[in-house]
Formats: sequence, C-alpha cells, structure tokens
Amino acid sequence: MIALEGGVNFRDIGGYVTQDGRRIRWGKIYRSGSLAQLTPRDYDIINQLEIRLICDLRSHQEFRAAPEMFSDALYEHLPVEAEDSVIARLYALFFDQRRLTDLLIRAYTKLMIDKNAHVFGLIYLKLADPEYLPALIRCTAGKDRTGIVIAFLLLSLGVSEETVLADYSLSNLYYENFKAFARQALGPLGIFGFSDESLQPLLVADPEILRQTFAYVCTKYGSIDAYLRDHAGVSAQTMAALKENLLETVT
Repeated sequence: MIALEGGVNFRDIGGYVTQDGRRIRWGKIYRSGSLAQLTPRDYDIINQLEIRLICDLRSHQEFRAAPEMFSDALYEHLPVEAEDSVIARLYALFFDQRRLTDLLIRAYTKLMIDKNAHVFGLIYLKLADPEYLPALIRCTAGKDRTGIVIAFLLLSLGVSEETVLADYSLSNLYYENFKAFARQALGPLGIFGFSDESLQPLLVADPEILRQTFAYVCTKYGSIDAYLRDHAGVSAQTMAALKENLLETVT
C-alpha cells in the first residue's frame, strides 16, 4: 500500500513470488482507484514514482466527469465497457438482493472478459515495452475493472491463484471509501434507506467472485493463458518481454 491522503487503493503489485521462484519487481506496476481528491503531498509522492504510462479503465462518462490526467505520463484511455456502475448494482440490490452476486459475476465474465479482450491485449503490449514502465492501471474504485486486469496479469506472470485472490481482497482495506462512493452515487435512491449492511455485498472485493471468474475463463477458453493468447492477441514474444520486464531472480 502507498499511503495517500486523498488517493484510493493505490498500491505497488511488486514483491509476489512466482511458482518458478522468481519475484515481481517493485516499482514497475501500480494500481489505483480514484485520483480526484489527491492533495499536493499526494502529487509529490506520485511524481517520485516517475510513472510513464497510465491505463485508465473508466467509462467515457467517468472520464469526462473527472479527467485526472498527469502531464508527464502517456495517457491511454481504455474503457472497459461493463455494466458495473454503482447505480446498476444498487437497483439490483433494491429489487432482489439475491441477484447481486449473479450481476457481479456477469459483469466480470460475459461483459468484462468476453467483450474486452482487446483491452487486455493493449495493456500487455504496452507493459512489454520498458519505455512505458513504471505504469499505473486504474479505474474508479481500483477494485473491479482494475482488479480483474491485475489478477490476470499476476496469474500470467506465474503467481499462484491463492496469492492472487489474497491480493484482490486487499481492496477491502478501502471499504469505507467505497461506501462513501456508493452513498454519493445513490442519490435519489437514498429515500429507500439502504443500510450499510445491505450495501456490503456491493462494496467488498469478494474473492469467490474472482474464483468463479477464473473457472469461467478456464471452461470457456481453456485457460487464462489461452484467453490472453487466442482472444486478447498476446503473443509469445509479448509475454516473454513482459516477464523479462517485470520478473527478477530471488537471491
């Protein structure tokens, strides 16, 4: 975790050991949620990271509302077109809370995975070029869209599934921030009096949903690697360069 006064879910994914005994380099890939409330101190901290590339997964509407661009970094707007807005989930929560898990799994699989393979391909292509590192991958909460991209990246680098699930769950340290986002997005629906308890399934990073997403990909596409290769267009050369850039030998 990188402690920011106004940042949400900003962290370095380095340090994880792969199943072949190598380790993800620190200071190469960062992930984050909203950057709209950064303080001058936060900007100083982020500037010291010397980020060269920002991959923004937010929708066009989210981007227009808060551009949040850094002048010194190449900015790639790669909207993941998934029906995962807070409002959509809150409607599902209001009408039938049991539908919420199904809605989330659908957003992760049929929408985020099936319809956005090109986004994965573009990100991998950029990260395979050392000129674009360090890089930041971000969305609004840094939990769902960013979470699935980072999870696939970690798996493809050789990190174990259980470690990836644990990393995904770290977003729950920002639960209070996610709750504030939801309360703001709730707007007129607030008259229905959603309790914090009823909102919780919407806001937590549930590793079981990610586990089911992995199972879906393996069933439909054969494996994570096959999905990336055959549907996202990640070549063997790109994958080799990516590993060269992001992995180091543990001494």
